[in-house]
Amino acid sequence: MEQLMRSVFDMESSEHTNGAGTVTKVWVSTKLYRWFESNVPEVMPTAREKRIPAAVLGSSEEVIRRFLVGAFAGDGGVENNGMTLSTASDGLAQDYADALLKIGVASRIHHDITHDSWKVCVMGDSMDRFVDAVVQRADDRYEQTQTLVERSNDTPRHHDVLPAGAARELRALRQLLGLVLTGRYWPAIDEGYGIRRNTVEEELATLRERVETVRAAVDRADSLTAVRATIDWSCRQLSERLEGVTQSRVNYAEQGGYDEQRRRSLTGRARDAVQAALDEAERRIDELKRRLGLRYYRVSSVETVPNEGEYACKWVYDVTVEPTNTFVGQGVVLHNSISVNKAGINATLKSRCSLLGAANPSMGRFDRYESIAEQIDLSPPLISRFDLIFTVTDQPDPEEDAKLADHIIQTNYAGELHTHRTEANKSDYTADEVERVTDEVAPTIEPELLRKYVAFSRRTCYPAMTEDAKNRIQEFYVDLRAEGTGEDAPVPVTARKLEALVRLAEASARVRLSDTVERADADRAVDIAHYCLKEIGMDPETGELDADVIETGTSKTQRDRVKNLLDIVAEIEDEYDEGAPVDVVIERAEEVGISSDKAEHEIQKLRQKGEIYQPQKDQLRTT
Repeated sequence: MEQLMRSVFDMESSEHTNGAGTVTKVWVSTKLYRWFESNVPEVMPTAREKRIPAAVLGSSEEVIRRFLVGAFAGDGGVENNGMTLSTASDGLAQDYADALLKIGVASRIHHDITHDSWKVCVMGDSMDRFVDAVVQRADDRYEQTQTLVERSNDTPRHHDVLPAGAARELRALRQLLGLVLTGRYWPAIDEGYGIRRNTVEEELATLRERVETVRAAVDRADSLTAVRATIDWSCRQLSERLEGVTQSRVNYAEQGGYDEQRRRSLTGRARDAVQAALDEAERRIDELKRRLGLRYYRVSSVETVPNEGEYACKWVYDVTVEPTNTFVGQGVVLHNSISVNKAGINATLKSRCSLLGAANPSMGRFDRYESIAEQIDLSPPLISRFDLIFTVTDQPDPEEDAKLADHIIQTNYAGELHTHRTEANKSDYTADEVERVTDEVAPTIEPELLRKYVAFSRRTCYPAMTEDAKNRIQEFYVDLRAEGTGEDAPVPVTARKLEALVRLAEASARVRLSDTVERADADRAVDIAHYCLKEIGMDPETGELDADVIETGTSKTQRDRVKNLLDIVAEIEDEYDEGAPVDVVIERAEEVGISSDKAEHEIQKLRQKGEIYQPQKDQLRTT
């Protein structure tokens, strides 16, 4: 510290020693005070108002880790049951918990009412990571922390469990796979207790082994009795999975009833039913395995946040976080706020903001001839919430490619010159050369200026629509809707796009720092929206705009094709005892204008959705 202060601020310290012999170094300087006030204002208030500097929390994991090393040296404690960071500031306690979470350490916040202070306590299963990252070997408490880690690793923890629903799922999976129910999970189910993670892991291993054993045996089973024996189902369990087949019919067939062809048919259907059950079991096992990576907390209270007052708003937006956590559906994001409950932090934060999302196509490269909904791994209701969606394609263009290559190479060259001049002992490049090359690749508008411009426009501009602007947007919307008035025409656009046009026109006015939305703003919004609609809202088969491509993920053409195929299968299956032959279905589909490739593709999708099934190879039936 002495060297740092001398080299950066050219300051010397004075020393003060208290009665206990503790030496405190003091630097007295208005200049130093102003520097801290300007660069890290969060550390300047009184003890109860201090926070971790935003520059630290927003920095890299290594910077945060180094900050926590210093925090633990000053505010850290090692107690009989754990390690803590103590503070008189509730905000700083929350910051400590967030900072710990960013380096993978879970914690909880404890409020000491007597002393009106806060302790951030490291969770037991994070102690070893905390010691490795934060506690220095030179720290006198290091050996004590190692002892705590060893004790923690050997101690069962009450939070190291899954909810009782996991016990119900394990029991259901055992039933599905024909395993004996032992009553092991009844206490967890009846009393709502959690179930230990290691218990779940052991059971999942047993279930996976069972799936593999049954799958290998069922392929060799050549009779209805043999198929049922592979998975140890009762006649009732098997009949429940065979549509239109009762328990008595299963018994009768196993005793030699019906003719040979009927028994073979039932055997094939039973084999398919067992395979389907095994597929279902594997999916459910995988889902339960994923849940093992989560930490669970019991909800003790629920609060409804009223949509009124300063932050009242007409619209509530749904937000989805990878892979399928829909916040509105789960009551987390409501009325322009988000409730955070993690690592001991419980807070309701305002969240009035725009959302910009970026993602790669599911196949890595965007195919303009396929539906957008099939190439973005998001649910259609979420995709439809975006006002604008742009598809970024990689089309070779010699002129543009040359410009891009030149810019990237020049940018790297500027960085190389700067690094060489600042780091090399003796550089051959002058400051003027570095500045000249840097100026060539510098943005036209500095990022900081652009951010300030956007922030200023949002704070100061509240544009209102002029009559010309309103008429232009209405005219575009009505004309576009008119294209869908035909009997078989798809609906090209919905009212949601009208609201998007208004927002885009207002944004255009804000860019001009104008308090009125002019026709030119409306024209700009219409042009951008129409471009996006043509890019992502068009049925690739018909070339017509279809709102359902985005709203539902399925175009009208696809829906009609699926309906026709289902009608064809239903019609043909009545003509054949074993079901509709696939080749006959495809032949009939071609007669009504559905190509064989599209028919096979839709049949595969209908099978995956469970709307049709194969009682035996190359035979189809509707469900």
